[in-house]
Amino acid sequence: MLEKPIPLSSAYCYNTIFTDVLRKRFNNLGTRLLLVLSILGSMVITLFSKTTSVWYEFLIKLPVRIISLYVCSLILIITRKNYIRIESYNGKNWNPIRSIYYEFISKRNIIYQVIYIIDNLLLTFVFKDLVSIKNLISGFHDNFLFWYYMAFLLPVAYNIMHNLIDIDYLKFDHQLTNEKPQQFIRKNLLDQVIIRSIKFLIVMMVFIEPLNQIVLRWVDYKSNRLSWKLIIIINAMVLVMSLILNSINLLFNSHMMMGCLYKNIPISNLSSTPMETLINGLQSEKKFTKLTAFQELSFRCNHADIKYRRPIYETRYKNGHIWNIILNECFKVLNESNDGVVKYMEMIEEKLSLKDAYDNSLMTLNRRSRFEDDGTEGKMLFGNHPDPATRHRRKRRIKRRKQYDSMIPDDMGKVSLNADDSQTYKLFKNEKFLRKQYSLMKKNRVQNYLRDQNSINGPILTRKLYVVEKLQDFVQELREFLSGLLYTDSSNHTLRNGRKSNMTIIEAWLLNKKRESDKLIPTYQINYHIILSLNGILNKAINEDPKGRIISTVGEILKIFERSIVKLGKFTEWEMGEEESTKIVHQIDNVFVIYELIIDSFLEIILNYNEILNDVYLDREVIRLGRWVLDMCN
Repeated sequence: MLEKPIPLSSAYCYNTIFTDVLRKRFNNLGTRLLLVLSILGSMVITLFSKTTSVWYEFLIKLPVRIISLYVCSLILIITRKNYIRIESYNGKNWNPIRSIYYEFISKRNIIYQVIYIIDNLLLTFVFKDLVSIKNLISGFHDNFLFWYYMAFLLPVAYNIMHNLIDIDYLKFDHQLTNEKPQQFIRKNLLDQVIIRSIKFLIVMMVFIEPLNQIVLRWVDYKSNRLSWKLIIIINAMVLVMSLILNSINLLFNSHMMMGCLYKNIPISNLSSTPMETLINGLQSEKKFTKLTAFQELSFRCNHADIKYRRPIYETRYKNGHIWNIILNECFKVLNESNDGVVKYMEMIEEKLSLKDAYDNSLMTLNRRSRFEDDGTEGKMLFGNHPDPATRHRRKRRIKRRKQYDSMIPDDMGKVSLNADDSQTYKLFKNEKFLRKQYSLMKKNRVQNYLRDQNSINGPILTRKLYVVEKLQDFVQELREFLSGLLYTDSSNHTLRNGRKSNMTIIEAWLLNKKRESDKLIPTYQINYHIILSLNGILNKAINEDPKGRIISTVGEILKIFERSIVKLGKFTEWEMGEEESTKIVHQIDNVFVIYELIIDSFLEIILNYNEILNDVYLDREVIRLGRWVLDMCN
């Protein structure tokens, strides 16, 4: 068993150091790179501008263009910095109403809309002399349409694309612990800038004609069609502005996703107590800081140079529990992910069983309706069919009586349906007490039942019509049905083991393995680096520290790996049906990535520690899984 960890004393906070590192990276981007690019871009635009004919025009317009380009890029990266995230929106269990609100009506979306409007106006001012817009566009209507696209339509469309693609989400590569900006830009330039800009232009061209007709009719345009010159200018401006905005976003991502190194040294080495500072980062509640700390741990455990692992091997005064604390933090993250997957699979089994029962009931009703439509068994042998209204009222009365009887506790006794009206009224006179003690009985149903019991004594003029009652019941049932589909109400869904479910019936039909895995393990990169760290340091400790504390914990590491394989394997091997499974054959979800890495790490540790494991206590499940893995390899 692991020894109980003791608190470590560190004069440095990992989050503070990491925040300073991010600030320096941001300052380098904003004060150096973007400024240089703005100067170079403004010089090229001014040189090729058709209106710059004399030298003093060049000197006047060049500083204005530099300031415009620089302000355009600077306000965008400042906004991106305020809304930086490492979790995707799929990792949040939101209902459609909240999702639409956050993407289109929230404060964040309004701020981005204002920023994109300002950026487009600045870029239009910079590029308008390059193509001589004043000479190509003439007339009030052409100018109005041009600025309508530049100042409204293009910013709105790009903001929608920003939300759909989720540009604020920094998706780290789980196989890398650090990456230089040059490598990141070279790898993502084609997909995130060029191809994305071309797709955006195609979408704008597809939707541009319907919008043109609406706007042209509104402004009473004579020809009801745009000129070819105006269409070409608008499409060119859309492509150029999309390229510039996508390039700024790519530069920002490249500097924020550099990883755990600062000037080729780990971030924790910037303090005088590296291991204590690293542990402080592993225990951080901030996801970005926690991810960077585990990236550094993986970097140390898998690097070829032993100097990065020597602080973990060595046990100085008051720091003998460093490895145990690191191990406990790794186990805590893995156990949380495993428990979340197990609870989700139990909930899925319960919900899918309800879905199957509902489908079976629909099939039974369809068969019964087809059987009765044959005319053989659907006819009555004697007499005519009963009145549908009378039959509906009888079923409704029986249903209310059953609901009424089920809400009465055993110690109060059942009330006879033939009892006196006064006794029934006396029993249910205190409606406040009933609502407090029995929250499942709703107020309108209690009043309906009491009204039916006392319908003889009630006033005739105040009695509701049957049509009004039917309409109210329909509205109430429709409200409950829609609320059950759009909102997750945990009080209405209880599993067999007593836990509450946060999944609606409609979500059972809309299951997607990729999306659900994002909810279960939103920051799967942390789990990935944990497994790499444990596997790397165990395999290197055999030669580097054969008598140290790390080798003695191989049994605990194999145990947590075995539990992860069993629990994550249920989700990985879960088949969602023939139609859904064919859709996601080529999709690799987060759980599958972690599952495959754990199996590979478990096999590698078993092979490297084959002789040592004979002297180590292992659980029966670990031994069984180890033999199965070895048999598969042989």
